[in-house]
Amino acid sequence: MDRAERLIGLLATAVMLGSLSLVGCAAPPPPIPQKDIRNHADQFNEKMKQEEGEKGQPPHGMMH
Repeated sequence: MDRAERLIGLLATAVMLGSLSLVGCAAPPPPIPQKDIRNHADQFNEKMKQEEGEKGQPPHGMMH
């Protein structure tokens, strides 16, 4: 009986560790489309140009 109890304990431990490893895995977030990244960057650049224009400073360091 001692060997059977150890085998059952080992099997139970393996099942618990296996289930815990599956629970810890999450699906990665979906990638952001490149057009959305470009649109956000363009909006940010426009906002920066407007703010610099309001301060009376010419825009510098901006890539076109």
